[in-house]
Formats: sequence, structure tokens, C-alpha cells
Amino acid sequence: MQRYYRLLFVFENSVREFITSSFEEADGENWFDTRSNTEMKKKYENRKQSEEKNSWHVGRNAHPIYYLDFGDLALLIINHWNLFKDLFPDQAWVTSRIKETERTRNVIAHTNELSSAEGSRLEMHLRDWIAQVGG
Repeated sequence: MQRYYRLLFVFENSVREFITSSFEEADGENWFDTRSNTEMKKKYENRKQSEEKNSWHVGRNAHPIYYLDFGDLALLIINHWNLFKDLFPDQAWVTSRIKETERTRNVIAHTNELSSAEGSRLEMHLRDWIAQVGG
């Protein structure tokens, strides 16, 4: 299980960092204000407020992208396809890799045992991602 968690950690953070660096290059550090949709902004605000109310618990205290669900990352790419279209084969490629990995992520995040077949799929998606956009 530890191996799968590490693979997931690398994949998810690679996607978040890739999106952040792409948008920062295009729009600067405040890209979230212009690139995220209303639902994403609301999710960020709600989760941030919850952390502030529960100050005994150390929160994310990071960029708003870390408050979004993994599936939201595919939406950020798809909703701004003109910025990403030269980097991916098509939108379905992005959606399938992230959505399938999100299912695997939910198994791991809810402390369930991940089958070796699903672990292999996670590893394949990470390899695909790295081959497509680089490490």
C-alpha cells in the first residue's frame, strides 16, 4: 500500500504543479482568480473557512489549487484547453487519466486496500503523465 500511496502522491502533485506553473506562466501568481470557475472558488472558500474555524488542526495553508478535488484538475485543463492543447493528444486523454486515478485515489484515501491491478493502472497513468508532460 505504501508504494501506491507514494505513486498517487507523485502523480497528484505533479498534476497540480504542472497546472500551477502553466497558469503562472500565462497569467502570473494570481491565476486562480481568473482561471477557476465559481464552484471551484466556492469549494476553496468553504474549505479554507473550515480550516480557520478549526485552528487546532494544521490546514493546507497552501495555494488554492490544493483545496480542489483531484477531478477538478481535469476541469481546469479542459476549461482552458487553448493553453494545453499542444501538450496533450486530446481532452479525453486528460479526462480519462485523471478521472480513473481519482477513483483509485478515493480507495487509498479512505484507507481501503488497493488491488494490484488498480495499483498497476495507477503506475501506468503516472508513467503516461510523465511521458506526456515530463517529470
